[in-house]
Amino acid sequence: MRVLHVQNLAGVASVLSRAQRRLGHKSDVMVFDRHPFGYEEDYVYSQSKFRGISYLTHLLSKWGPNYDVFHFHDGPVRTFRLFLDYGILKHLFHKKTVYLYHGGSLRKMHRRKPYEEFNRKLTKVFVSMPDLIGYTKARAEWIPNPVDLSMWQPVEKEPSEAVRILHYPTTTREYYQGKTPVEVALDQLESEGYNIEKLLVTDVPHRDMPRLIASSDIVVDKVARAIGWYGILAVEALAMKKPVLAYIDPSLECFMPFDPFVRTTPETVYNDMKLLIEDEEVRKKYGDKGRAYVETVHDSEKVASRWIRIYEEID
Repeated sequence: MRVLHVQNLAGVASVLSRAQRRLGHKSDVMVFDRHPFGYEEDYVYSQSKFRGISYLTHLLSKWGPNYDVFHFHDGPVRTFRLFLDYGILKHLFHKKTVYLYHGGSLRKMHRRKPYEEFNRKLTKVFVSMPDLIGYTKARAEWIPNPVDLSMWQPVEKEPSEAVRILHYPTTTREYYQGKTPVEVALDQLESEGYNIEKLLVTDVPHRDMPRLIASSDIVVDKVARAIGWYGILAVEALAMKKPVLAYIDPSLECFMPFDPFVRTTPETVYNDMKLLIEDEEVRKKYGDKGRAYVETVHDSEKVASRWIRIYEEID
């Protein structure tokens, strides 16, 4: 099967594409701008006023004839404010298309309307986080984000006196004015004399993340109630046997075969971090559960195989 992934939110398309290649399929990734985190991508076309023309030209001359499946990430491409590629792929080339939403096109109210109108044409859409099911009127199915387990192997952390706590504040900051609950809790713990080292990372190339996670004792993921699910950082940290704090909406627990997280909330994140700082055995217990969870739910080759079955079932 020949698959072209269009766009590459959080590097999901890259991981999925490479796993599909390992399963024996041709699978490539096309983006309009190379991601600053350095994900592996095959076709890159810079943003410009001619972007729409360039995209449709390549679709007609190169991609349409040479791929069987077009896998769109975070919804369809809007060209001249229209979804022109859908008609080209469906009616001219008779190709299969799937639309996987990662968040931005559905969660943000001002962007949602045109995508919802487009979704009425589809039998089903897919989402990478189950909370997104509630943001669309379309029939939706959750497919877990893939992680290449060979890249995220547990390694023994170098000894250090301080407990190192890794957090990616951009995953929470957009929901708060000023400091996030995680940042407030870290400041409080530090002021109370706890020997901690804060790793608040932003704009870090993806190739550097295994080293940063490996050097950490605790990872704090999303705590915003507006989402209620975990992100890619959490999955990568779980794979490396790190204890991960995250807020999980109780209504979404049914999507988890078992719970690997140190469950937290914006109100309890201080106490939950304090528990992990003080008890190394608790950290180890959650780390072991985390690796097993990722092997069960997020293994890239399992997820890639599931997508191949979805492609095969499309009319």
